[in-house]
Amino acid sequence: MDNKSNYKLSVVAPIFPVCDIDISKKYYLDKLKFSIGFEWSDEGNSEVNYLILHNGDTELHLSKSKEARKTAAYFFVDNIQGYYYEIKESGANIINDIADQEWDMREIEVHDPDGNVIIFGEHKSRI
Repeated sequence: MDNKSNYKLSVVAPIFPVCDIDISKKYYLDKLKFSIGFEWSDEGNSEVNYLILHNGDTELHLSKSKEARKTAAYFFVDNIQGYYYEIKESGANIINDIADQEWDMREIEVHDPDGNVIIFGEHKSRI
């Protein structure tokens, strides 16, 4: 087999620019139930300027930025109803409540403190 055809992409990790990484970190940990995978500070700087967050098998990277540039990511969820109730109770900034879409998905749209868009979805046919 040719080595050129023997590869597989395994994980996508969106990078969201954020103005205040501490505020964003708190939001993702407290409201969206992510956990910290990695924090980076430039040499000689105690302030974190890059952060990797995890939830299940997914990753989301946050990068400190001088200005917000809205970005979007889509996360597939098993048991979206349970996740919805958990993040709603935590006070997440839910823009579009859980709803069935005509493209066979049940989705929730959430915005973070910088206006980045996160859509969580589950295939209706798998519910």
